[in-house]
Amino acid sequence: MSSLATTLTIGRSWSAAQLAYAFDTAPIWASTEPLANVSSMSNQDTNSWLVDRWNLDGKVGGASANLVQFVEDPFSVSTNRNASTSNSDDNSSLVLGITYPSGIKGGVQFWPLPFDGLAKPPQRAVLTYQVAFEPGFNFVLGGKLPGLYGGATTGECTGGNRQFSCFSTRFMWRSKGAGEVYAYIPTYPHLCNQSDISCPDKYGIQISLGAFNFTVGGWTTVTQLVGMNTPTLANGWLYVYINDTLVIQHTGIVFRSDPNVTLSRVLFSTFFGGSTSAWYPSKTQHAYFRDFKVWASSKASNTTGPKVQASLHTTDTSEEEDAQSASFTSGTTTRHQKGFDWPNSDLPAWPKLRRGVLSSYWSAPKSAWAGHRGSKRRTEADSTIPGAKAEPYAAEATAQIYRPSVHLISMSTAASKILRSANAPRTAPDAVELQVAQAILDLENNVADLKAELRPLQISAAREVDVKGGKKAVVIFVPMTQLKAFHKVQGRLTRELEKKFSDRHVVFIGQRRMMRKPARGSRQKQMRPRSRTLKEVHEHILEDLVYPTELVGKRTRQNVDGSKLIKVFLDAKDSNALDYKLDTFSSVYRKLTGKEVHFSFPAVASEA
Repeated sequence: MSSLATTLTIGRSWSAAQLAYAFDTAPIWASTEPLANVSSMSNQDTNSWLVDRWNLDGKVGGASANLVQFVEDPFSVSTNRNASTSNSDDNSSLVLGITYPSGIKGGVQFWPLPFDGLAKPPQRAVLTYQVAFEPGFNFVLGGKLPGLYGGATTGECTGGNRQFSCFSTRFMWRSKGAGEVYAYIPTYPHLCNQSDISCPDKYGIQISLGAFNFTVGGWTTVTQLVGMNTPTLANGWLYVYINDTLVIQHTGIVFRSDPNVTLSRVLFSTFFGGSTSAWYPSKTQHAYFRDFKVWASSKASNTTGPKVQASLHTTDTSEEEDAQSASFTSGTTTRHQKGFDWPNSDLPAWPKLRRGVLSSYWSAPKSAWAGHRGSKRRTEADSTIPGAKAEPYAAEATAQIYRPSVHLISMSTAASKILRSANAPRTAPDAVELQVAQAILDLENNVADLKAELRPLQISAAREVDVKGGKKAVVIFVPMTQLKAFHKVQGRLTRELEKKFSDRHVVFIGQRRMMRKPARGSRQKQMRPRSRTLKEVHEHILEDLVYPTELVGKRTRQNVDGSKLIKVFLDAKDSNALDYKLDTFSSVYRKLTGKEVHFSFPAVASEA
């Protein structure tokens, strides 16, 4: 087989949103957690909430219904929460707690349906969420975590039931928190020969075990991108980011042999196992989940790949799931093959999979590895440089080399400055948003004294608003988590952007959530926070519009026709700086709220 390798350009440190935009996917679903006005929600109410708000395919059934419950975040806001989710206004939500009772598998399994209602079947998707394990959590031999699922209805591509009609890509923790992707996918020889892939006779395939580690006592952000292959070609993608750092990169994956198999749901699956009691915890334990988001696209893979004959079984005689444990110490591995214990000294060196390493894996036919049961080594150049060309080790010199091939994929760097926070439009960025994002990115790259302040900042949306006199204004919505950071540079940033948009004024507004008043007889038991009422949100919009100027007075005039006019008085000391934007403030406020407002500065009496 000829080598078809090319180079793939992908960010080593990307948020889920940046990864999604790089692969041209749009946001389609986000989980909604109850507000933390109460310390917890009952199991029954949690089940109802999940069915109604998470769009589940049926309720959480059986005894599992008692193991899932919305509870207060056991970790403070300061523990591990990303900047994009650490705002006080958004932190007041409960998190989904899962109980794993002692002596049994525990956990739950249910099926959110984020792809329902899409016009075209999704061919690629990004899933991200946050998971936390309580302090002292014992990982035992391993357990499952949520991932993407495609194809057939539930009950297949889990529990040892491999099928061509479906696939799944759950995460899994192993002993001491070692992480991997645990996939039910078709296999082919070159896939199973790769150094970080183990293909057992049954159950799931281990992908990159030890490439990352789960920790206890804080939140971890996990993100996976799945890109469907073209049937008969091995050109599917699988990328994994942990806390926004690339840890797994695989091309040449076969997810399907039938074009009708597409992404269909999220497999929320978490339990201890393994299929024997050796996997079960000796004490009751808990894990917590929050902030699920999914992006998707109907665009097929744009990479090349070899034509393969995929199968559901493999000639690899590796151990079954209940013996698939490996201890990772100092880069060495102990593997338990059927009936044999392979000591570390008898195995070739296991490759050290470092965070952020981009690697194309050298793989050779098994005949070239007679007498070597275990992992194959890669060259140093191959392990650090994407598409690097280097001579194989001497033991591989006569082997036929294959590397999955991809075309160059580059992201719109402007899109990386856009973060779709709550209440933002769930669409790909439009021309105005990309123009604003690019302008901010240009300032970050070219203005030295703004570089550090602008680097972590992102916008959530932008739109143009017509202003009196035929002019326009650009309204930039920013995530609430970053509003204070924007305020620190807002004066300078506004001036610089208005130089770039010489025909338009620029204003910044926080992207706030607004909740409707619960209907009478509603099952909702928690009170609506005042900060999310219509009145409060409109008040905050006023404050954001004129920041850093203060509101020194406000009056409401009732007109004869029943309409209202709001008069807002601004601090007179800022009249010279803001007088030219008063019409802009009025037009933007009317566009966003439907209310008429007149801005002015109070008259200052002259000294005698």
